[in-house]
Amino acid sequence: ALADRCISSAAGRAVQMNAGARVARGDCLVFLHADTRLPRGAFRLLSAELARPDVAAGTFRLSFDQRHWLFSLYAYFSRFDSVFTTFGDQCIVIRRDLFLHLGGFPDWPLFEDVALLQRARRETRLRSFPAAVVTSARRFQRGGVIGQSLHNGWLVLQYLLGASPADLAVKYERYADHKR
Repeated sequence: ALADRCISSAAGRAVQMNAGARVARGDCLVFLHADTRLPRGAFRLLSAELARPDVAAGTFRLSFDQRHWLFSLYAYFSRFDSVFTTFGDQCIVIRRDLFLHLGGFPDWPLFEDVALLQRARRETRLRSFPAAVVTSARRFQRGGVIGQSLHNGWLVLQYLLGASPADLAVKYERYADHKR
């Protein structure tokens, strides 16, 4: 009901999000994963948050559609912004002018969200909006909650140490395929 048009683009999440940003008309861009749901009243909340001139970008807190003690831990830490706690599945909200200034998402198959948020942190403080999105835990269920968590953390660490996002995407998918 909130979309007024659909577009097509080449494959790849970064390519698709950048294509959507190019045709969007608003001053604020909302990047929401297909398997993530916004909290009730999200747009009312965002309207109030973005009325503050010091808020240029942020994410919601995280929750999962399944219960596990590790998911509760993730949910708690998602209120704190860091490269280890803030990701695209929390719904990235960013003012258009900042997004354009940053050059959009890099055309990478993995960690495009991390890279954009890293660049945004150099320009502004990321806001943790006081509500939680609900995202799918299906990959954790397939890969094992602890196993998938350790694998994801290892990939983030490799990314931060300079590994190629393309190589890391292969490892990410290989792990997922192994667990199917």
